[in-house]
Amino acid sequence: MSVFKKLHQLQASTRSLAANAEGQTGAAKYNYVSGAKLLGILRPRMDELGLILTQEVVGIENQPITYMTRNGEKTEMFTTVHIRFTWIDSEDGSTVVNEFYANGMNAWDKGLGSAITYAERYYLMKTFHIATDEDDIDAIVKDEAIRESKPAAAPAPAPAPKKAPKQQKPAASAADYLPGGKYYAQVVKCYAEGRTAKSGNDYKTEWIRIASPDEATIETFERDVTTYKLNNNIQPAFKL
Repeated sequence: MSVFKKLHQLQASTRSLAANAEGQTGAAKYNYVSGAKLLGILRPRMDELGLILTQEVVGIENQPITYMTRNGEKTEMFTTVHIRFTWIDSEDGSTVVNEFYANGMNAWDKGLGSAITYAERYYLMKTFHIATDEDDIDAIVKDEAIRESKPAAAPAPAPAPKKAPKQQKPAASAADYLPGGKYYAQVVKCYAEGRTAKSGNDYKTEWIRIASPDEATIETFERDVTTYKLNNNIQPAFKL
């Protein structure tokens, strides 16, 4: 498989990510997709495909910026970084190279780190066209939400008298998929039984994408999956 084919498969594995972190510029607050959440989705797939992404800092420009705050004058380092990202196919050594620029402003010793972190996050999101706009997220999550397969619908009954429209149920939140949530046990069951979600990914990958769990919650999930398998006598699959 060519490196381009692998990159296409990586792109196909993630269509959207909902914002999970909050930032602030001055008095204005905003929501964004954190680097931890983004890499938590892409990194496992990269490992499966044998893709390595290297980062080379080609150039750096630093400029001190002084501005006034409510507490007086403050100076931070405004850093512009030029990065060369290189995708490497671990199977045949073929590569794809991209150039990227990003800015960051922080305390004197942190401007470079802010710029590099920003560059990596936005390079990956824009390279793979990962939707983060609220309207796009709502449409995709509604279409791809994890749910049990339902039996085929019975023939439609004769038309009944019209009734007042029912209020729509609120959309599922990330908390619904965390331990104690109404869909958590269902996800554990589907993953333990080896089912595949509508997106083509396994249920654990989809669960991480929707719920954004921390490391401790992921460990709890894995223990619950193991317990379910033991209680239901599900044996691990071995490939010859």
